[in-house]
Amino acid sequence: MRPRDGGFILVVVLWTMALLALIATQMTGGTRLSTARATALRAAAVAAAAADGLVSEAIFHLLDSGPGHWEPNGQRRPIRLPRGEAEVIASREAGRINLNTAPPALLAAVLEAVGVPSARARPLAMLIYQFHLPGPGDAAPYRAAGLPYTPPGTAFRATEDLGLIPGIDAGLIARLGPHVTAHGDGRVDPAAASPFVRRILHSIAADSQPPPGADGSPEVVRIEVVVRLRDATARRLVIVRPDPSAESPGQVIEILRWQ
Repeated sequence: MRPRDGGFILVVVLWTMALLALIATQMTGGTRLSTARATALRAAAVAAAAADGLVSEAIFHLLDSGPGHWEPNGQRRPIRLPRGEAEVIASREAGRINLNTAPPALLAAVLEAVGVPSARARPLAMLIYQFHLPGPGDAAPYRAAGLPYTPPGTAFRATEDLGLIPGIDAGLIARLGPHVTAHGDGRVDPAAASPFVRRILHSIAADSQPPPGADGSPEVVRIEVVVRLRDATARRLVIVRPDPSAESPGQVIEILRWQ
């Protein structure tokens, strides 16, 4: 074999070794990435399962008529978990402003309270008010925004439905979310309201109304759960009420929303 041939073979061997090293590095990196993804998915699944379990536990305590009963008074209940912590809050929806029944003045007041300028809050409040009214609503703002629909004339099913109204974005919905609802009989109970909502009611001289449930209608309750583990976080927002059609009223829960 000539010296030049030996040099050529050495170059081929070196290139082959470099290629094999590159392939090994790629495979190792891919394996590590897959392992990391699998670990993240597992952590997320564990957190989600814990959140769902705590919702079920909260419902159990809400239905319990004994010493283990939880009053839906907005109290924050911290819970320790094997690999983290959680928090459960049960509160009455009656303490929130109902999008389906609130008058324009009350809607404008809550919009202004979360930072919407007065000149913009009033027309937005009217759009919210007209959204669920039967019959054809004002289509002009929808057409001006390039939307292919007009007010549907149906009730809000969730606060996220506000996003269907021109001029309301996700940021505004997030600010309104803790203070408004699409569930319940529509009356705001000041005794169940947060200080924020009570200030709004006071600002428009809203009269105190009989607490929801006084006429025999079932009370609607919001359950909020946050699970924080070392590697994952899970949240649940669940709205429930006793099923009035159940044979034993107050012992069967109707799920109105599970998010």
